[in-house]
Amino acid sequence: TIAFPVSRLYGITASAGLVPVSNISYEISESYEIPENYEINYTGSGGLSKAFLGTSYRLPFGLVMGAGADYYFGNLIYKSRIDFTNSASQFSEYENRYNPRGFGATFGLISPDLSSLIDTNNVTDLKIGAVVSYFGSLELDTIITARSSSGVDTIFSGDGTMEIPLRFVAGVSLVLNEKYLISLDYAMQPWSEFLINNTEPVSYTHLTLPTNREV
Repeated sequence: TIAFPVSRLYGITASAGLVPVSNISYEISESYEIPENYEINYTGSGGLSKAFLGTSYRLPFGLVMGAGADYYFGNLIYKSRIDFTNSASQFSEYENRYNPRGFGATFGLISPDLSSLIDTNNVTDLKIGAVVSYFGSLELDTIITARSSSGVDTIFSGDGTMEIPLRFVAGVSLVLNEKYLISLDYAMQPWSEFLINNTEPVSYTHLTLPTNREV
């Protein structure tokens, strides 16, 4: 990320950068003995990143407003695999691969120093701020692949959308006794509104055992 001043008189700055937005990295294993010995593994990898161009401007009363144009892109991979422990060659695996991309925007506001409103000399540089990130509807390439001991098959390949909910962050910071910087942030993002191809994502239900039991 780089930033540089454009006008000190009006508090105008410009910035650009490439930063991560989310990261997926997990692996979960479950072992079963009925109807036969087998193990199920769930893994996730990848993440979402953004490239951005931003600027800021000093408003009246010491307020500073910022705005940025964002381009989101990434690679999200979810796998579920079943291995039968009695046979080294028997397995079944499903892979969901999502490649989202699209534009969004970020807006922010920072207050001037509000420490004069507090009747104490121990607190200085008291500021509050808020940031809103709009992701919009990202375009999505989806590939679902099934692999097993008998071969590989592409079950689905096509375009779709990914709806990421609005993110709101508010915070306050202050300097205490001219020694300690204290900050507190509150973030809200209703992930219940997260949609992939207009559907709320659910846990994997792709794996089917020989007894037709769904996992």
